[in-house]
Amino acid sequence: MPLDFKRCKQLLDAIDLKTLFIECLGWDRYANTLSVAVQGQDFTLVGVAEKRTFAALLCGPDAQGKIPDHALRAAIDREVAKLKHEHIIIYQDATGSEQLWQWVRRGKDQPIKRREFRWRRGQASGLLIERVLPSIAFSLEEEEKLTLPDV
Repeated sequence: MPLDFKRCKQLLDAIDLKTLFIECLGWDRYANTLSVAVQGQDFTLVGVAEKRTFAALLCGPDAQGKIPDHALRAAIDREVAKLKHEHIIIYQDATGSEQLWQWVRRGKDQPIKRREFRWRRGQASGLLIERVLPSIAFSLEEEEKLTLPDV
């Protein structure tokens, strides 16, 4: 079944990430919470969903209520990778009006590549909806033979 982009947009705007991942993208429930301390700040990352040990985690804002800056996001990711190697971190500001999705590609003997995609409430479209979500959506037919590298 093709991805319902209109529903995905509504769920992103409503910050209903669990429904987005589980009902629209075909991921599984994941309720773990991770805590990391970075540069004198504590960050709690709440499990949104999981697919074959690949976790989607929601990280709240920094002390100023904003999405952490690039250097702080990199530090958060390094700490999270120690606890949950394969993951997507979705950063959110205090108002819930902006999200930044971060996926870090870690290839053997290759430099780390950070992929980041922004979403602002009310946005009409963008790379997140058009390219990222379809690439992380799974159907029931794929479920039986799906492995972590596939995710």
